[in-house]
Amino acid sequence: MLPHINAAVELTDEDGVTYHATVLFIGETYVALSRPEDAPEELIPTEEEFVLSWAGANGLLSVPVRTLERLARGSEHVLWEASPIGEYLRTQRRDNVRIGVNRPMTIANLDGETGESEKAILRDVSEVALRCSLPDLAWLEAEPGTHTRVRFTLSDDEGDDDEFVTYAHVQLVREAREGKRDVAHVVVMFDAKAPWKNDLRNAIFAEQRKIAEQRRQFQEMLRADERKEQVPTPRPTAPAPPPAKKPWWRRR
Repeated sequence: MLPHINAAVELTDEDGVTYHATVLFIGETYVALSRPEDAPEELIPTEEEFVLSWAGANGLLSVPVRTLERLARGSEHVLWEASPIGEYLRTQRRDNVRIGVNRPMTIANLDGETGESEKAILRDVSEVALRCSLPDLAWLEAEPGTHTRVRFTLSDDEGDDDEFVTYAHVQLVREAREGKRDVAHVVVMFDAKAPWKNDLRNAIFAEQRKIAEQRRQFQEMLRADERKEQVPTPRPTAPAPPPAKKPWWRRR
């Protein structure tokens, strides 16, 4: 039930403030997260409780966690260690496979005054919809059905031609807290007959395979480190005794 390695996750505190992180490692009873870039420096969790949320294959999953900040073993990299302390909850369900991402994108309100594109952060995407966040709170006034144009990509790899530019309509808009600022989370639905849906589906599956391979390599690296730590340290050997002297009657 826990998110996979490299998954984009959200941590929401009791005041509704949301921070964004990435899964680095999965333990038996916890997940190790990168320290959220949008978390204030003075925030150092010591057993604080958050709600951990992430996009799964069949919907958005969430679970209450107790979080502790610590240093990664053998380095100065700061981690947030989140341990589930309650029941998992599926807050929505989609039949289509989707992935969580944290990538720049653009979105334009075609029913607005200018129709100009604005910068946003792509949070998750499936072959039928995407969710993004942007600081322009004017989007909170967008009604369901508002026409939009979105532009996004799923990969940083050179040579991957997976940029998608398409028209969509707003399904849901809500206000959220990210770090110290309020943002608008916008969910848009793609045209049901869009001809590029197979390309998007293939790009999503390719990204999933890449994430799975990264997870396998990361696990192999951890196992290699564990094997190195388990090699016993050789004990120092005692110096060899000096050769015995011959008795005086045999020294001729």
